Amino acid sequence: MDEDVRNTGAVLLERRWRLPLVSVLDRQPPGLYPQRLLDEGRLDVLRAEVRHEPYARLYLARYCAEHGLLDELRELADAGLGLPRLDAVLAGALAGQEDVWITAALLKIGLYAQDPDIRDELVELLRSRDLLGRAVTVLAAPGDTWREWALRAHLLLAQGRIEEVHAMALEDRAAPADQMVAQIFAEHDMLDELRRLAERDISRHARQLALTLERLGHVDEAVAVVRARVDAGEAHVFRLLIDLLVADGRADEAVALLAVGAVRAVPPGEPEDTLRLAGQKVAHLLDVQGRQEDAIDVLRAYADAPAELADLLAERGRVDEALQVLDDAIAVARENFKGGAVESLSEQRRGLVG
Repeated sequence: MDEDVRNTGAVLLERRWRLPLVSVLDRQPPGLYPQRLLDEGRLDVLRAEVRHEPYARLYLARYCAEHGLLDELRELADAGLGLPRLDAVLAGALAGQEDVWITAALLKIGLYAQDPDIRDELVELLRSRDLLGRAVTVLAAPGDTWREWALRAHLLLAQGRIEEVHAMALEDRAAPADQMVAQIFAEHDMLDELRRLAERDISRHARQLALTLERLGHVDEAVAVVRARVDAGEAHVFRLLIDLLVADGRADEAVALLAVGAVRAVPPGEPEDTLRLAGQKVAHLLDVQGRQEDAIDVLRAYADAPAELADLLAERGRVDEALQVLDDAIAVARENFKGGAVESLSEQRRGLVG
């Protein structure tokens, strides 16, 4: 293909869909936003974020440690973290270490944020001092917080005590212990253990199992797991199945699923949003694959995306149809007092006419 044609096609796709073809399977590092604030020197915004964002607290704490702002670091470490047993674990692990207070503060804040790198750092620190077993005992004390409870599970896994972690999944707690354990197995790429947990209650663990399977390259099995739940009437995983199929480029299967979803696989109370978003994702995939006519059919049947539909129609030489789509959408936007949408669609219309 000619390079200019390829580049033009890429520009058209980017303009039409506004965003690249991604799915909820793509994970954004939780520290990305705090790091950007630091890079831009926006400490005031970062400080405002620490009240409700644990990762913001961790990044600000690191900044404070590096720049000698120890009073602020102390406030960050003491501001209601609620990890009393962890203090005892850190005190034992850091005995005799230089800068013990700063190190303990950063570890505590990072573990509260459930940062995997800091958790691994603590595991290796405890292992080097032969303190893993003692830490597990301390963290098992009654009344432990969820973060300490989860850290205990990670420490048990570091010792190979897998059956004890499975036993934790059966604990009667205020929050779902089995789902927490499933998440921990997923974080450690322990696929067999996650499958074993899912065998006990596949409905509760289908999502976590499927996401882990997909991440580890077992896409067909992930699709099979979720498809079975959709076929069983569990409509809440319909969107996940669409995402899996789209991420794997399986457009025809995704189109077939849309037809089923329109009838019976959409959660009550949100059918329009579910099908609209799913339809847009599938149409986007078809467009990327060069199947514009199929993408048009999907947009017409399932997605309320007039701007994208008009673009596709116009590029296929069906300008009159594109103008009609935009006129209808502009009328609806006016009825719903959506001035921004009216302006955007009207500008697109003028571009087609001019």
